[in-house]
Amino acid sequence: MYKILILGNCRGPDLYFSLKDKIRIVHRRKEIDTEYLKNFDAVIFDTSDFSSKYSDRLKRSCLRRGIPYFSDSAGFLRMVIETTARRELPKKKERSSVCPGKELFIGNSAKICELKEKIGKLASQDCRIFIVGETGTGKEILAESIYRQSGRTAHPFVKINCASIPPSLAESQMFGTEPGAYTDAVSSSGFLEKAHGGTLFLDEIPDLLFELQAKFLRVLEDKEFFRVGGKKRIRSDFRLLSASNRPGTELFRGHKFRSDLLYRISECVLEIPPLRERSEDIPLLCRFFLSEEGVWDISDSAMDKLMSYRWPGNVRELKNVLRRSLINASGRTLYADDIVFN
Repeated sequence: MYKILILGNCRGPDLYFSLKDKIRIVHRRKEIDTEYLKNFDAVIFDTSDFSSKYSDRLKRSCLRRGIPYFSDSAGFLRMVIETTARRELPKKKERSSVCPGKELFIGNSAKICELKEKIGKLASQDCRIFIVGETGTGKEILAESIYRQSGRTAHPFVKINCASIPPSLAESQMFGTEPGAYTDAVSSSGFLEKAHGGTLFLDEIPDLLFELQAKFLRVLEDKEFFRVGGKKRIRSDFRLLSASNRPGTELFRGHKFRSDLLYRISECVLEIPPLRERSEDIPLLCRFFLSEEGVWDISDSAMDKLMSYRWPGNVRELKNVLRRSLINASGRTLYADDIVFN
């Protein structure tokens, strides 16, 4: 039996009665405690019957529990309920945390679904993609999502943070070495060689050593290079994905990044919206992160607190805040007082 809660003055269409063997309807005219929602598989309410504050609270509670909700529209409701009823109405419907596909990005907000649609179109094109997003938005996850939907999954996904490469080792780590290149040098492959046939992801590419940028540009043009100390040309066919927390126009400041290299790496540009611009995804992200820690619930007051925060550290900060909150919690439910921001 599929339990549907109708709130406010919504009137159930006659179609409900023909489906009485599949659904059960509970009608409440006035506001109810949102904890009551956990007893239902779908909620129907007209936002005009309640205050905006209570309507937002209802929506967040539904999102948190994975309960689909609908606004009052007789024709739309008939279609939804008839469709779900004829599909045998799963006892507990889990709201999808992602749009269709093999992507890793969590969220179903308009901006994220639009981004995923672009990923779906670009993943198979083998073009070079430049990913732009604030710190903590998930640039590496997006890059891996592109890789998983591409035609290169049979080969490696090599990821490098350019800011973490010591300047003295940058060239040897990128191109590889041959004996004689320097004292104690041995024959070894570099990042470019390891990525052959697969995908190379350069995170924070503006921090790539300026002296290496011209050589790397040549590799993108010729798909060939020499190891450090080597005389044999090595061919490497890889797809390049790169990322930065700064837009491309800002990379030229200080003359530390070549404009011709930027044009080469940014055949297509994808921008990840900060978490504050897709706050409707916060309940889904919370459910995902808390599920990694075991069985946890989160109160409406705690969710309200999380939804109203600006999240300068984006998704990474949200994950850290939740982990810290679990330490503060006295039971298996998170409350507002358990949540402490930096």
